[in-house]
Amino acid sequence: MYDAIAVTKFTMVKRLLFFITAFILVLASSAAMAANATLSNLTVSAGTFSPSFTSNTTTYTILESSSTGSITFRPTQTLNSSTIKINGVTVSSGSNSSAISLSPGDNTITIVVSKNFNTTVTYTITVTRETISYTGSPYSFTAGSAIATLSPR
Repeated sequence: MYDAIAVTKFTMVKRLLFFITAFILVLASSAAMAANATLSNLTVSAGTFSPSFTSNTTTYTILESSSTGSITFRPTQTLNSSTIKINGVTVSSGSNSSAISLSPGDNTITIVVSKNFNTTVTYTITVTRETISYTGSPYSFTAGSAIATLSPR
């Protein structure tokens, strides 16, 4: 004959182990989803990423000439069902964003990739558009900072 108390204790231990196992699986699943709230590729219409794009690097710079007034980005999600927003505007994976106007100097672009359970990865891109201003005589100019003064011959 079984001891009723021993059977009850055994059942409680089994249930506790089941719940612990389920909790660990949920945590592991959440971590895997967070790791996949990334982009597998990102291209820009003008300029070059520095450093070159990789999924795990989240901060980039791009240098643009003064003649570049706007740029677009084309993000590609690592896994389906991610939501991608560029400067707050949703962009489909594999599609170009709307044109983003560039002001002279530094322009910060944020790309947020979201998955289920509020896991997100944010890519921050600083696009520096050169500034050219003509000052004084028509023979001197600056691009960002003074780079040359020309004199007539």
